[in-house]
Amino acid sequence: MKKLIIGIFFLSLASLVYPQDPCRESREVVLEGVTISPINIDYLNKVIDNTTAKRVFDLQAQAASFNLLNSRYFKGKGGLYWVTFKQHGGLIFTTFDDKGKILRSNESFKDILFPKAILKSIYRAHPGWTMSSNEYLVSYSHGKDVKKSYKVLLSKGNLKKRILINPVGDLLALID
Repeated sequence: MKKLIIGIFFLSLASLVYPQDPCRESREVVLEGVTISPINIDYLNKVIDNTTAKRVFDLQAQAASFNLLNSRYFKGKGGLYWVTFKQHGGLIFTTFDDKGKILRSNESFKDILFPKAILKSIYRAHPGWTMSSNEYLVSYSHGKDVKKSYKVLLSKGNLKKRILINPVGDLLALID
């Protein structure tokens, strides 16, 4: 009985102990080079997926975090603003409203790395062919579905053909 009372005493004492010091001050962590722009989070959520190439992601994130209102392009209220974002092999033409929201974008990225599933799909459907070049195209309009496709130039000896495929690897069209 004595051991039971001592055990209960220690258990009740243990429940009064805080696992962390409540008086401890919290510190703010500043992330350098990271800008959070919730105004264009819809754009970013629609154009980026788990198969997006890193350099595509980087330019799309740059466009999404662009602060039009603090830029040299902003002339005041009203109207639309067109801004182009460039990188080696990539372009994003964007249309912003006067609040800094991306309304539309047309994007083109040349010679990107494909996800393995898409490469397998291409080579399974076109055995013996090799990829000479490719272009990733994205068309975004606020409130509508995003259109994504890959234009691929395939070659086999002197033969060449262009195909248009979706991000899953399904053939959309044979160009040429």
